[in-house]
Amino acid sequence: MMDNPVLEVKNILDQANYDWLAESYVNYLPKSAQDDTSRTIALVTSIREKPTQYGNNMFNGIENAVQVQIFFT
Repeated sequence: MMDNPVLEVKNILDQANYDWLAESYVNYLPKSAQDDTSRTIALVTSIREKPTQYGNNMFNGIENAVQVQIFFT
C-alpha cells in the first residue's frame, strides 16, 4: 500500500539533507515557524485528489497532486 503522497514528499525532502532547508512541514505551518524568519522552511500540501480508473461505476485509483512552498530567508 502506498503512503500518503504529502508524507512521501516530506520524507523525500527530509532524506535529501539539503543544507539550505532547515525543516519541512505538512499541511500547515505552526505559529512558531511563521514567526521565525531566520530559517528556510518548506510547506507540503495536497492540492488535488481526483478519482480515476473507473470500472463498474466505482473508482479504482486516485490521482494526487502535491504542492511544495518554500519560505526562504
